[in-house]
Amino acid sequence: MEDIDGRSVVHKWSAHPKNVGLARAELRSVLESWWLSFLGDSATLVLSELMTRVVWSYTGRSGQIETRFVRVRGGVRIEVRSPLPDDVRKTGRGDLWGPGLLLVAGLSDRWGLADRGELGEVAWAALVPLRWERGGVVRG
Repeated sequence: MEDIDGRSVVHKWSAHPKNVGLARAELRSVLESWWLSFLGDSATLVLSELMTRVVWSYTGRSGQIETRFVRVRGGVRIEVRSPLPDDVRKTGRGDLWGPGLLLVAGLSDRWGLADRGELGEVAWAALVPLRWERGGVVRG
């Protein structure tokens, strides 16, 4: 785990199913250190779906996934970066809209998939349940 600037935490993982659980534990720890532990359940579920999608595309092969947790005003942005295997990139299977991404869409305020060409893709989601209004912080 690398804490880049107090606002971002980056970790590289092998594309193995056991690392999804380890990444969830790391995210919970990061959220607690940022006083955002109330986001834990939703954020870890979003991370699980984004990582599992990548792990699935690497079934039977080796690969590396990078997670990046970024503290944003009122919440967190979760990123999962990975080079997609050639066959997944060529067939477009990496762009599937399945139940996992429906869950991500329902739990996050914003989310998306960004193609990085030969570098693969970034799947990201922002959970920002707090907003600032005159006089203080408002949930929702």
